[in-house]
Amino acid sequence: MVRLWGAAFVTMALVQPVFAQEVTVSFVLPAAAKDIPATWSATPTNLPDDADILSSMVLEDEPKVGEWQVALAPGPYMISAFTDLDVYELNLDLSAADQGKVIEVPAIVFSQNIPYRCEGPESCTYEDSDTGLSFALPAGWSAEQPYFPEIGKGEVAADVSAVFFEHVDGDGGAVWFLNPIDWHDEEMGPCVDIDLGVMCSFDQSDAAQKAFSIIVPSLVQGAGAP
Repeated sequence: MVRLWGAAFVTMALVQPVFAQEVTVSFVLPAAAKDIPATWSATPTNLPDDADILSSMVLEDEPKVGEWQVALAPGPYMISAFTDLDVYELNLDLSAADQGKVIEVPAIVFSQNIPYRCEGPESCTYEDSDTGLSFALPAGWSAEQPYFPEIGKGEVAADVSAVFFEHVDGDGGAVWFLNPIDWHDEEMGPCVDIDLGVMCSFDQSDAAQKAFSIIVPSLVQGAGAP
């Protein structure tokens, strides 16, 4: 596990006084995913406006199976875990009362009421009234509700985020994330710079590449930006 502070990497092997005020807690995936390797991170959600989010995060340096035990200063965090198939996320306000606890982090479940779903046979175009984001989807793809993610102290990101995914039976469909707030491409998958920010994916399969060629040229940010 690696703790990032600016350009310095501080490991859990540091002397105990550094962590005297911290809370040691373990995070786990749900039972159905307990044997799946996951990459973990903890992101403070109370950072000042000018904070470097990446330098304030606590990261696991490689995917691991089982509990992620970490020492954190008390305060609010977004705990994230990424596997090859799913994303897990939990927001919590960590306190001394959590010392020694094992806390389950749930999977992000795509809404059953999917706001954008292209049944085909041709691609579909949409304009989201909440965010002003216009986009196209290939036939057989859907999109979750686009949004401007919170970055701490009630502030929201300037760039819109969205999830575009292939609807297939079971797990394993291709997924693209527009401007994910908590993504590390070396551990989770590649990102590509685009006009509206970045698009990231767990892997660039043929289905993902084909969808990218349709979605990205269509992306336009309209008047819904904050």
